[in-house]
Amino acid sequence: MTVLRLFLIDVKKLFSIRQMAFFILLPAVLAFNGWFVSIAYLVYLYLVPYGMFNYDDNAVADNLYGALPVRREHMVTARYLFAIFCQILMIALMLAVNTVFGLLLNRPVLAEDFLASLAIGLVAGLIFIAAAFPLVLKQGLRKANNNVLMIFVLDFIILGLYGDNLRQMSELPQINGRFIVLCCLIILIISYAIALRFFKKREFFDYVPLGAVQRARRKR
Repeated sequence: MTVLRLFLIDVKKLFSIRQMAFFILLPAVLAFNGWFVSIAYLVYLYLVPYGMFNYDDNAVADNLYGALPVRREHMVTARYLFAIFCQILMIALMLAVNTVFGLLLNRPVLAEDFLASLAIGLVAGLIFIAAAFPLVLKQGLRKANNNVLMIFVLDFIILGLYGDNLRQMSELPQINGRFIVLCCLIILIISYAIALRFFKKREFFDYVPLGAVQRARRKR
């Protein structure tokens, strides 16, 4: 099973889960106001790319992947490609929403505050993904969940407290788009290398996922 097929499985799951539509559209709609963009972007990454791990946990996909004749580096690569796809999707939606609202309300389209917030959200989101994915791929969702939540909350608090200062820094002429893209690529490459090393050493065990236990209790 190739990287592309694994990636397409995740994309298919993304568009087949009803809740995901809400998680995608709500942050995109908030793009009409530049000040909400960075926080909305971070929340989206927590709910969608990371949230897909929760879906797989309930579906026992972790154990299934562990039993399949699939190279582990392909599985890790597919996960990171899916995260990048989710980010590109949200960036495109936010740009489209901001443009439409700007034209309808006769406001500046893609103003500096919006682009600065989007850049900050991109970096903050990548830091979250870069920290969360290796943890989950090493420990599994349930063991890593609390640590990932702490990373998300810390990231969220930093954006809330220092968002204005970060936006002002991102608007400086010497900090351009190429520099931000380069930083993002470095962060992703380091995270991918760590996750790959962790996942190759991980052992898979059969277990009954929490979602299955809850469904069994409801049937009684």
